[in-house]
Amino acid sequence: MMLHVVLVTEVFATVMCIHSIYGRKLEWDIKTVAAILGILTILEVANVFRLSGISSLIIFVIIYAYCRSMFKKPIIENVISLVLCMIIVTSTQFIFSSVVRMIITEEYLRSAVSNIAMVHVFALHFVRCGMNKLQRAVVRKSKFVVVSSCFMCLIVLLMLLQGKVFYEIQMQYFTLVVPAVFMILYLIVQWYCTQTEVEKKEKEIRITKENKKEYDNLLTKVRLRQHELKNHISAIFSAHYTYKTYEQLVQAQEEYCNRLLHENKYNNLLMLGDNVLTGFLHGKFREAEADGIEIRYKIGTRVNNIQVPTYYVIEMLGILFDNAVEALKDCTEKVIFFEVYEVGNEYELSIKNPYSYVSYDEILEWFQLEKSEKGRGRGLGLYHLKCLCNDWNCDIQCGNTEIDKKNWIEFKLKIGKADNE
Repeated sequence: MMLHVVLVTEVFATVMCIHSIYGRKLEWDIKTVAAILGILTILEVANVFRLSGISSLIIFVIIYAYCRSMFKKPIIENVISLVLCMIIVTSTQFIFSSVVRMIITEEYLRSAVSNIAMVHVFALHFVRCGMNKLQRAVVRKSKFVVVSSCFMCLIVLLMLLQGKVFYEIQMQYFTLVVPAVFMILYLIVQWYCTQTEVEKKEKEIRITKENKKEYDNLLTKVRLRQHELKNHISAIFSAHYTYKTYEQLVQAQEEYCNRLLHENKYNNLLMLGDNVLTGFLHGKFREAEADGIEIRYKIGTRVNNIQVPTYYVIEMLGILFDNAVEALKDCTEKVIFFEVYEVGNEYELSIKNPYSYVSYDEILEWFQLEKSEKGRGRGLGLYHLKCLCNDWNCDIQCGNTEIDKKNWIEFKLKIGKADNE
């Protein structure tokens, strides 16, 4: 009976650890239940027929297949996750066994208590420990991370082989090694967090410089055209000297004014009050225009005390604009309408484009990981957008709206003011 408790708790701990490495909580769906039952069946068969303990290593093949089916990641990433799981489970099991051994001498009871403690730790604390960051660091193939991982893999492999072949682990061999392994794991996670923060800052500086350049170009054009304003007004008023009929005069003045409006159509972006955001929007508008898309916009307020750093606002809007452009590729009416306005203590940024009617359930799927997959013009960026909104306490809404008796899809991003935080 106690052996079954040991096996069940060890399998539960392994599955929980795998989920935490992928940054997910354990979900009791059909795949998870089938994987656990399959592993327990193999372990039970090995125990009944007195097979070699090393034969039970086949359970790692099942775990790999489970990772491949459940998380849909590349082969190398699943292998890395599996190796990390072996390292973490074996090392944690060793630490708890070392402590419990001083109190309980009976082997199966000691293993059961150790595994129950391990399940408790994995269930309550491990998802918040950032094991998914460790996995990403290994996937990035940093030299420091790869060397450290190889060292830890060697230690864990020796522990696994010793336990499976001799049915026990000689504690004295690993008393100093396992704490060192955990220290290396901790240092890798800290290094990865620091490296990620540095890369974010570098990207933020680069994007700020690029968008500031766009803003400076727009501002220069506006200033140059201000000097020409008197000449344009004079040309419009003097047109009656050139054309003989009233109809020709009206048509000529209308064409001239429309050309002026077209050349200065993005000037109102300067009303936003944020140089970097203005530069970003100007660049996005010109990109969409190059794809044959008409941009209509309205700036209803100045955005100068927003609670989210401009870098992340740009990232959010970039996702929405890219999706809108993607959705219009096969449409005959290529129009994007962008609007900024203030409602109470929030800024609302709206992006609309013509689109066929979409049900509420399908809209929800757009924001789910692994379900959007560029479906009907929407990509995985919407899932990332939802994560950014959660991180910065923003709100993203999506729905159908009717304009000129045609259906449009509207994304509305709500961001609070800084003084309301």
